[in-house]
Amino acid sequence: MLSKFITFSSLPLLLLLSSCGPVKDGDVARIHQSWDARFNYDFEKRRLISVNEKRMRGRTWGRDEFGRVNYDRYWTGRPILSQNLLDSYKARMDEKLEDRWQQAESDRVTKRFEEMESETMVGADAENKGKAEAAANENQDGFAPTPFLPEGIDQESEMPEDDKGGGPFIPLPEGPAVPEPDPNAFPEVDPESVPSPFAPLPPL
Repeated sequence: MLSKFITFSSLPLLLLLSSCGPVKDGDVARIHQSWDARFNYDFEKRRLISVNEKRMRGRTWGRDEFGRVNYDRYWTGRPILSQNLLDSYKARMDEKLEDRWQQAESDRVTKRFEEMESETMVGADAENKGKAEAAANENQDGFAPTPFLPEGIDQESEMPEDDKGGGPFIPLPEGPAVPEPDPNAFPEVDPESVPSPFAPLPPL
């Protein structure tokens, strides 16, 4: 039990010492080499290469012809292997895309739900309006007075008809015949219309 504890507790220390290696005069820490590195651009591969004293140190990345990241590594130097950062980058991008898709889908579902609710309310309002109009028409018919006929009037009274079997209207009696005037006769003079030549004198 004690031996296992010693083994597991000394393992991180062994890894740390083996990775650092022997310290020499003039040696610079790996992190300082990465800080002091400068970028060189590779036109063929479209990459920014981090270089320190002609050795790759720090982060190097590149893009394809469409501008998408296709290379991403961090160089520390031997004996530590370089770290591939592209996988973690893709994982982060996939997570962001998933979040955006979830948000867009949630917005679409919410908008569709609001549209359906609005359509339902419009249909309910139209139905209620139709019912209200029908009820108003029924109320108007209910308040309308019942048609009635006056009592004591015989609608089927017999009315005389003319000789030709015509309508129910009674013909008027014929008036007296008017004589035609004689074209050779003198015109009649009304004695009252002609003034008398022997009219009385006016009083003094």
